[in-house]
Amino acid sequence: MSDDMALTVLRAKVRALVSAHQNLDAAAQAINDRWPGERVCKGTLSRRLSGDLPPPPVHHVLALEDELGIYPVTNWMARRAHTVQEAPDVMQAVETAAKEIGEAVAQMPRAVLDLDDAQLGRVLAEIREAIEAMRALERALEAKASAATVSKSG
Repeated sequence: MSDDMALTVLRAKVRALVSAHQNLDAAAQAINDRWPGERVCKGTLSRRLSGDLPPPPVHHVLALEDELGIYPVTNWMARRAHTVQEAPDVMQAVETAAKEIGEAVAQMPRAVLDLDDAQLGRVLAEIREAIEAMRALERALEAKASAATVSKSG
């Protein structure tokens, strides 16, 4: 997810939290009650949500979520972290599988020719590497599917 998209999603989720507090005054009050050393006013909160200022800091979001007992931003961040963490593993598995399959396929014409034992060994090694790469991809995708099932049920 791009930085701009992430900020858009974050602001939308915080806007929903503010709406659940009924208005900007009530949301600002929830933040001020939680963090008495700070003074957040509805104008600042409005400017943070509109994009005129950076988005609300994490501790302000926590105050809004905790006050309501709902955690849309926290849950989104947890899912996002999980997705970001997993994506490179799956993509690496796809890249490796594609490479190994390509190398194995490139060796196929040689497999039908009269090969000596060394050449046949290289062809078989490429095929085994391609099979192992596909198994690794299968494991990565199964892990991703399992994690998605757990996060949807949780």
